[in-house]
Amino acid sequence: MLLFRLLLSRYTRVAVFSIYSIVFLLLFFLLPSLSPLFFILYVVGIVVFVAFLNLFLSVGKNVFSSFVNDVLTKMYDFPKLKDFSQIVKEVFGIVGLEHSSLFVFVDMGKGNYELLGGNKTNVKMLEIGKRDFTLSDFIETSKVRVPFVDLKNTTLLPQSVFEDTKGVMRSLGANLMVPIYSPNFEVLGLVFFSCTKPRLKKLFYLSQLLNIVGIMFKALNEAERKKAFEEDIRIASQIQEKLVPTKYTTNRWFESYGIYIPAYNIGGDYLDLIERRNNFFFAIGDVSGKGVSAGLVSIMVKAMLNSADVSLSSFLRVAKNINRNIYRWFYDEESILTFLTLFFACYTPSTRKLHYVNAGHVPCVLLRGSETILLHSTSRPLGLFESIDIRKESVEIGKGDVLMLYTDGLIEQIDERGREFGISRLKELLSSMKDEKPVDIVNSLVRRLKDFSQDRLNDDVCLLVVKFK
Repeated sequence: MLLFRLLLSRYTRVAVFSIYSIVFLLLFFLLPSLSPLFFILYVVGIVVFVAFLNLFLSVGKNVFSSFVNDVLTKMYDFPKLKDFSQIVKEVFGIVGLEHSSLFVFVDMGKGNYELLGGNKTNVKMLEIGKRDFTLSDFIETSKVRVPFVDLKNTTLLPQSVFEDTKGVMRSLGANLMVPIYSPNFEVLGLVFFSCTKPRLKKLFYLSQLLNIVGIMFKALNEAERKKAFEEDIRIASQIQEKLVPTKYTTNRWFESYGIYIPAYNIGGDYLDLIERRNNFFFAIGDVSGKGVSAGLVSIMVKAMLNSADVSLSSFLRVAKNINRNIYRWFYDEESILTFLTLFFACYTPSTRKLHYVNAGHVPCVLLRGSETILLHSTSRPLGLFESIDIRKESVEIGKGDVLMLYTDGLIEQIDERGREFGISRLKELLSSMKDEKPVDIVNSLVRRLKDFSQDRLNDDVCLLVVKFK
């Protein structure tokens, strides 16, 4: 009868049924004259086995009805994991299992099971290491749902696993323990308690109901974490929006306008316009990767540029400092964590010259009459190497010239046929709009891009147009 006390896994039941069938098949061949009798015994055996499983492994209708009414209907009143022990106590009451010394341990995602319920002042064991608790590893690897463990080892655990579990139970003064599983056999929690002469059927009920509660709480906590994460993303997105210029400079030397469209809530592109002592600095960058990590790096780059004493003489030094800081903060010997492409330009109205560095960024465009000049890369991207050679280039600026800074999300956008927006299309569109105001140029390009991509951007898009007077 001991074997029938096992909560057999699906694979064990299949194995038992297969062996049972093979035995009767051999009897049919060896004693054909008694085959009708063997067939009747075979069918009766199956019926008894199924009935026994239903009796011991399925929760009765009355118990399950009480469980739904008393626990599941209140589940959303217990959104916090710390309230899990209260739900466990209610399940014990529904099953009708009298107990004492109840302790509830739950996996908090820190590599151990932490004590939530029970009198913490009377017990030294406030947590159980997952790696040290061999029962957890046994369940996850064997895929066998052990319904409970008692000090008599009636569930036939391997001796080494049982001895380890028994030691924990005795240290807590408990003679029974019920593990709580996730659908993929991950052990979510452990419930230790003492009970004199527990009925086997009630222990199975308790195991099933606690596992339902465990799955419900896991889903609720994941929903709460997702909600909190989405709120953090929303706030981070708002912070990043405030760091993007909203008022673009218009003065007697030039007129400017820009836009930043993240493909996700938070993007990794960087756009800025800085004024220092009648010199104007235009910056646009693209951090490798997407989402929160890229957004954080772009915010750090903005902080570095805006806090630096940037001038025409310190122009290259500031760019090298950004490279050194990104390398120092994010370089890893095994992999490149992040890097930055950056177009950084300084316009001096007194000389009508634009000085720039292009650190691995896409070539920005200078439109001069009917001529289109591409401002190509002058160095490697920032953050890949501790020290790099950065070359500064200069170009004369004439009245009516148009400078356009952008990120690769613009020209690398793909349409439904797999074609890129491309730099040739950009040059052609920009040439056709050279007499328009920067705000009109930007808005027109954004409309063309959205029509091209059918409003499905696959990367962040950043644009800055400067029209010189």
